[in-house]
Amino acid sequence: MLASVFAMVADMTAPSSRALYIGIAEAVFTVCISVSELTVGVWIRTRGFREPVIAFAVVMTLSIVPFLCFVPETSPGSLRRRQLGIVSAEPLTWRRFTDLLSGTMRLFNSNWRRAKILISLIVAFFFLSLSFLAFGVNTLYLLGLPFCWNAEKLGYFIAASSVADQIVFVLVLGLLRSRVTDTFLASIGLASSAVQNAVFGVAFLFPPPFDDITLYLSRVAGLLSKLPSTMLRAMLSKSVTATEQGAAFGAVAFIQVFASLFAGTVTNAVYAGTVASFQGFVFFVLALWIVLSAVCVGCYSHFKRRYGRQAVVIEIDGKDNDGYEVSLGIDGPGSVAEHD
Repeated sequence: MLASVFAMVADMTAPSSRALYIGIAEAVFTVCISVSELTVGVWIRTRGFREPVIAFAVVMTLSIVPFLCFVPETSPGSLRRRQLGIVSAEPLTWRRFTDLLSGTMRLFNSNWRRAKILISLIVAFFFLSLSFLAFGVNTLYLLGLPFCWNAEKLGYFIAASSVADQIVFVLVLGLLRSRVTDTFLASIGLASSAVQNAVFGVAFLFPPPFDDITLYLSRVAGLLSKLPSTMLRAMLSKSVTATEQGAAFGAVAFIQVFASLFAGTVTNAVYAGTVASFQGFVFFVLALWIVLSAVCVGCYSHFKRRYGRQAVVIEIDGKDNDGYEVSLGIDGPGSVAEHD
């Protein structure tokens, strides 16, 4: 669902404003999740499980209605077929299915210079996802000694942190996106996230109440930690053509699912193995993953400067510059994705 939503946002926005709108979409998701986590606990405690389960089932069902009734198709290929008078959808045969898969693989084999750029971004997103998907260890850390937070205090901390992150994130993105590069915004976001984990990991060393104060200060240091996810998506979107947006965001979704398979398991094992010797060591592991993500962003920046427009796949008369068949972009033959 997220891959489709981000692809639709990319279809409907200009490259210069794409990061802002992707960021707004991510902010809405995060705030809604935070509010839901904060309210559902109170709801379950006062009314039991039945009402929340029924309410969420109804909400999820109703969320399908806008897509079915009000949201138009945004895919450039579908719009082009409609312009040509082709209104029926192509049946999903086995050949069509393999064509869709080859379209995703063509992101990486249609132009080897561009492939280096895309792989750098994909690997950066992998390490970033590892650090963000390991949220379970934060709960173990705060519920245990010396903090001994209760579930209510933890819920308010997570909700307030998420809302503050998104407010600062949207403000910074709105003010700076036209003044600095996407790479710069991603880099300061990664630095913010790494510092947050390092400060979070040493909070247990301080006596009360300075341990809690250090936790709060770590969240202040991490107010820009939401930037990398949005900027990496925007950078990836600008590195592919208008007809490849779905494939690009699908690749990101795959990487997130792949990272989620073992992110929690690895961090929980590290926490269990080091809690007796250095309780916050696991957060330095998370910071290391973020540093590796920053290294990949540096590789992206290097390849971007080195290859320049040689890494751009240009659509001319239905073929790209390496001879692959491509769908016509929304602007027709000869269109080219705008790049930073």
